[in-house]
Amino acid sequence: MKVLKCQSALEYLLTYSWAFLILAIVLYIFYEMGLFSSFGLIPTSCTTSLDYYCENPIFLPNGNLSFTLTEYLTPLIYNVNVFISPENSTFNLNGFPETIYNCTPSNTYMYSTEPQNFTCTIPSYNGAKIGTLFSGNLWINYTLNPNSPPIHTDKIGSINIRVE
Repeated sequence: MKVLKCQSALEYLLTYSWAFLILAIVLYIFYEMGLFSSFGLIPTSCTTSLDYYCENPIFLPNGNLSFTLTEYLTPLIYNVNVFISPENSTFNLNGFPETIYNCTPSNTYMYSTEPQNFTCTIPSYNGAKIGTLFSGNLWINYTLNPNSPPIHTDKIGSINIRVE
């Protein structure tokens, strides 16, 4: 009788150990995908002030973040530079972030209501895992005169995006 109880206990452990092993593998896969992070509930967003519109953000594992930006402020702005700063970036004495990533194309013009595509390279995210979150702020630098350097610098929005 004692042998039967030991055999029954051993069968019980072997049967359920496979189930626990499979469950542990599934949970590890979910963890690697970032489903258990606190950012898992934050959707991809690119929000801007009323004078601008940001759409179609895409963030690739090579660190390239691209989006489409439309300006509604004035009919034409010149010498446009678009930047992204990480959310945790410190600011200098002028109120501009210390860490910025330039977006291309720069030094161009933008017509009002005509969308323009921008791509920013964020080197620290090169090789990032799919699902890694980037949160930052969008900045624009421009002028109203084609012959003068950019003098208007504004924080125009924020972006929360995951590596796809």
